[in-house]
Amino acid sequence: MTYEEVVEKAKRHVQKRAPKAFLDHVAVQFNVRHERPFYLELNQGKVNIQADEYYDHDVMIAATAEQIDDILTGRLDAMEAIEDGRIRAEGNIRRLEILNNILFRNQQGA
Repeated sequence: MTYEEVVEKAKRHVQKRAPKAFLDHVAVQFNVRHERPFYLELNQGKVNIQADEYYDHDVMIAATAEQIDDILTGRLDAMEAIEDGRIRAEGNIRRLEILNNILFRNQQGA
């Protein structure tokens, strides 16, 4: 999977799953191994995904493009992947847990 594909898929999947009533703010930077970073921001019901760094992110994830795609589509539980060492995370893990719960809750309803 290319970098461009993972960013495009992230936009599609998260737009579809993010609740419009989400009145909080979560910013996650994804460092795609062997590629440049991109970020996902949920803010007051709006989704923003850009191919760039987010310097004031809540949490930063380092993983392969496939792992990131699996997280954002709800096929991989980010919290479990961190615990067993498949991916690395730095920052406020509780903020990632919010995103993870949104993606998994809405995956099971899809």
